Amino acid sequence: MVSWVPPGRIPLSFDGQACLFRSLVADRHEANLVARLADAYHATGDHAAAREAWRRALPILENLGNLLGPSCGFPDIHQIRAKLHQHRPT
Repeated sequence: MVSWVPPGRIPLSFDGQACLFRSLVADRHEANLVARLADAYHATGDHAAAREAWRRALPILENLGNLLGPSCGFPDIHQIRAKLHQHRPT
């Protein structure tokens, strides 16, 4: 079976697709973990650590959103941006 390939792109082999899938899954899990960790830091009052974790999660989520679209089951990029804005240092 041949999967859909955007115009101008070379189709990946099965092994290439499997490797890409594993990488995307790992990134998604990392983003979820870091975003939840940030929320836990925030809930315990460690706002500096929360901001650092949200900053770490944001580029991962942006990359996933660009690759997969905005509704693939990972934390909302807009919510994390809002948390960073709301809890910025004074």
